[in-house]
Amino acid sequence: MTRTSALPDPWPPVLTAITHFAGVIIMLKSAAAIATIPKHAASAFAQSTGLTTSPPPIPMPAFLVSLVWHGDRSQDPTNAWLRDQIRTIAHPADLAA
Repeated sequence: MTRTSALPDPWPPVLTAITHFAGVIIMLKSAAAIATIPKHAASAFAQSTGLTTSPPPIPMPAFLVSLVWHGDRSQDPTNAWLRDQIRTIAHPADLAA
């Protein structure tokens, strides 16, 4: 495995990568493993499953959260209102318009 980050050696191997962090619950309940997922998700999963959370031992990059909608709805007043509400409450660093 080619190391592409500044992780110290020896570092545990990556067991898997998933496309959505909600799928990590089953893996963590059945394997001796750890996962790095957003803090809000980790807290919710820990509360409902008995898993334990801890800050990562290395700096983690931020992840991008985006609003996505069908182009046919761009002029829909209800859809536009909802997008505006989300933009109003979301932190600018957490949401790309």
